[in-house]
Amino acid sequence: MYVPQFECVCEPVSTSPWLCDVSVGRKVDNLRLVLAAMCSMRMETQPVQGRKVRILALHGGASNSNIMKFQTAQFRKVLGADDFEWLFPDGPEPWEPGLERLNPRCPDHGGELVFFQERPEFEKRLAKGQPFRSWFDIEAWGDHYRANPESFKRAVEWLHKYIEEKSPIDAVVAFAQAAVVTCMVLEERRVSGSTYPWRLNMLFSGTPPEMGVHQDTISLPTILITSPSDLGYKHLGMLFRILPNTVVLEHQDGFGFPGRPPHAPLIIIY
Repeated sequence: MYVPQFECVCEPVSTSPWLCDVSVGRKVDNLRLVLAAMCSMRMETQPVQGRKVRILALHGGASNSNIMKFQTAQFRKVLGADDFEWLFPDGPEPWEPGLERLNPRCPDHGGELVFFQERPEFEKRLAKGQPFRSWFDIEAWGDHYRANPESFKRAVEWLHKYIEEKSPIDAVVAFAQAAVVTCMVLEERRVSGSTYPWRLNMLFSGTPPEMGVHQDTISLPTILITSPSDLGYKHLGMLFRILPNTVVLEHQDGFGFPGRPPHAPLIIIY
């Protein structure tokens, strides 16, 4: 089986040409080993027995579960169907295009331009007639954009409830908007003193929401797949402060899932 080599980032300025398990400082040549190593070595959890490992896959903004199935297709193939069960919900927020909502006082629209524009025909085909959804709406706020507070709150509450209903869940694979909501669910569990309802995060192009300054951290093992050209890359420092048990895998394809060799054959997409 062909296994690509990623760069591993233990700190934002420290890179290696290998995919590494930084918890034990050795080379790892298979993403499956990273999942196993992080679950077993960074947290005191027992292996899943008597059932399949359950993975919750959360699509990004202006997307839906059918697109997420496409984005994770090769990843699911690598893991295999015998030992893993995947859940693909749709975000709670309806989405419609709206370029008129762009803020003229914000010259660099970045991801907002992509979010508000009409979906390309390729994505419409992948959606298979299913409506596009988001986790929260985006709104202009002064000279920048923010998550609409009401819709963001609804998304966090929705994900709390979904996880309770579908428990047990062992890992969460979240893209972009969903990664933000996932981090907030974990933060609310931390604040309330509750246990974390899954064992591992895998975040694609994900950055944590603003959580304020506190000394406690979220101990859950996390794998972040990102790119230096991703607008959220500059927030890696905040991610490390909140989720210190994080391995960062870099690719050069910008925002989204890796799309070019050598990274795409294992992680995926467009």
